Amino acid sequence: MNVIFSLSFIVYICSVTFLHSHNVALNYKLTAQQIEIEDANKRLETLKLEVAQFTEREYLMTISNENGGNLKLDQKNIVYISNEDK
Repeated sequence: MNVIFSLSFIVYICSVTFLHSHNVALNYKLTAQQIEIEDANKRLETLKLEVAQFTEREYLMTISNENGGNLKLDQKNIVYISNEDK
């Protein structure tokens, strides 16, 4: 009877130790993925701001004027004028 109890106790200790170490490893992976997701969200927000900046009419007009002024405004829209249209 003592042998069965001792064997059961050893198996119990081993399983608790294994499950605890596995839980720690999973928590580490979860934390690493959460950090990766937060970094990706920050990069996404930065890119959204850059895209918003690049699509502003004033920015496009400035770039156009610096490079020869091939754009004109048609109410709120920007119209491209090629060199043949001039």
